Amino acid sequence: MELKTANRKISQLEKKLEEAEAEKSAAQASINELKESFSGLDEGAKAVNEEMKKAQALMEEQEEQMTSLQSKVDAATAIVSKLKSSMIDVEHELGEKERALRDHTAAAKQWEKKLSALKLHR
Repeated sequence: MELKTANRKISQLEKKLEEAEAEKSAAQASINELKESFSGLDEGAKAVNEEMKKAQALMEEQEEQMTSLQSKVDAATAIVSKLKSSMIDVEHELGEKERALRDHTAAAKQWEKKLSALKLHR
């Protein structure tokens, strides 16, 4: 009887071994699928990373251009400010010259009247 029991146990163990082998094969197939999937994800991640690096380089380049342009804008703004200040000075000077011209014109007219009056008295 022991032999029968041993044979039965061996049969059961062989059956369990076959089941374990099947599970192992299924697990290995699942692992292989996951590896392929991760490989695809890894390639996708590398592509995204490369695109990100390109975008970052472009952004840095554009920031440098913006900095350069801002410097030019600042320089132009300084020039415009100086020109406005000069224009105000010139307008002020022109106003002074116009007042002086009016004053001199009025004085010249008075002197002409006095000169005419003196000519008449002669």
